[in-house]
Amino acid sequence: MSLAERHQAGPPARKRRCSVCTLLSNLPKAEATALQGMLEDPDWSSSKILAALQDEGHLLNLSTYQAIGHHRRDH
Repeated sequence: MSLAERHQAGPPARKRRCSVCTLLSNLPKAEATALQGMLEDPDWSSSKILAALQDEGHLLNLSTYQAIGHHRRDH
């Protein structure tokens, strides 16, 4: 398939959910609401959000840090 054909067909579907989406769907409602609020609050940097999640015992990595930034920009 040429690049022109690939462009016409559109990007491939995302194969797996990002770690933030997974976390939001698995947290209790009050915790998910709090995390969503943190993502929307400019006073909470991505680093602070990641540190808060790690302090709560969530095992996260660099891709989670990147996903936090993505959510803050696009959701």
